Amino acid sequence: MRRFAAVFVCAVHLHGCAPLNRDEHDTESAPHRLGLDGSVRLRDREIRALGLRVAPAATTDFDLVEERMGRVVARPGDEALLASAIEGRVVYVPTTPIGSRVANGERVIGLAPVLTAGEQVSLTLQSSDLRGQLAAAEQELTLRRAAAERARTLASAVIVSQQTREEAETLEATTTAHIEALHRQLAGRPSQPRGVVWVTAPIEGSLASIDVVVGAVVAPGTSLGRIVHLGPRFVDVIVPPFAAVGSRYEIVGDRSSVAAMLVARGASVGPSGMRVDRVAELADSGLLPGLSVAVRVVHASAASVTIPTTAVVGTDAGDVVYVERTRHEFVERGVQVSNEEAGRVRVESGLVAGERVVVVGALGLRGERLRAALGAAE
Repeated sequence: MRRFAAVFVCAVHLHGCAPLNRDEHDTESAPHRLGLDGSVRLRDREIRALGLRVAPAATTDFDLVEERMGRVVARPGDEALLASAIEGRVVYVPTTPIGSRVANGERVIGLAPVLTAGEQVSLTLQSSDLRGQLAAAEQELTLRRAAAERARTLASAVIVSQQTREEAETLEATTTAHIEALHRQLAGRPSQPRGVVWVTAPIEGSLASIDVVVGAVVAPGTSLGRIVHLGPRFVDVIVPPFAAVGSRYEIVGDRSSVAAMLVARGASVGPSGMRVDRVAELADSGLLPGLSVAVRVVHASAASVTIPTTAVVGTDAGDVVYVERTRHEFVERGVQVSNEEAGRVRVESGLVAGERVVVVGALGLRGERLRAALGAAE
């Protein structure tokens, strides 16, 4: 039974037991598949099963590329503020997303005028004054009516003249008209001004920000938002203080990259210990001021050790490659790689030109190494 189990295990695990008939090219018995230095020894048929391909690390002219962070800045004169001209309550803000285009003169934000504290006090005092005038006029009207009635009675008895009667009636009518006018003034006095005052776009461009919400009360001159002209932007790039300027720059967008050119090299170091270089886009990418973007800083080409990207395997400890020591022996080597170009990566350290590395099947080879390590541990 044990013999049958051993045969079964050998049939299932290709690498666990040696075949009865060896390949005619299998020149190494390799009794220990994992070397003391961590190298992996494989037979020819195992190499073919993994589909391993090796190629030498090459020396090629390779662009040196650094990726830095940048902040989008509007060109001088490209930005216009939306400002309130009155004391008002915000009753409308755009529902269109930030970045939408607006026309010159287009309505953007609606304000309902409100009274200031001083205006409210003035309005209250004026209303109180009108009510006082109305009370006095009503008392006067009572007296005028009595005088007119008395004049009419005496005039009918020819005790006073008709002129006296007419004068009394005129005073009564005048006081009545005055009271009606006071009533109209009180009824027509609003507690708040009416209507909506619109803040319009002063230029054609993109809506960069809306800085208020519906219901907010704003003072005259308050900034409510920003609009920027369409067109290329500046980008301030953060770089180490002694870094060389690039030979060219690329602003990395969501869907594509836009070429840029250096406008000014930073002349001082900020509180963060970094220098800020300014570049200008060569085409309109639609970026809005204030956004953080990635910037590729490309330096002049230099001879570098490069390998295909397929040769690099990422691990928890870092990137590794597998170097062919002999035809059947491969050793894991830690490397430091940088930017990629046309399917190849630049090797900063860990390899020299001419060393042969596994360029196809490296991930499978790592699996073999881990499996051999587990077998040795058991």
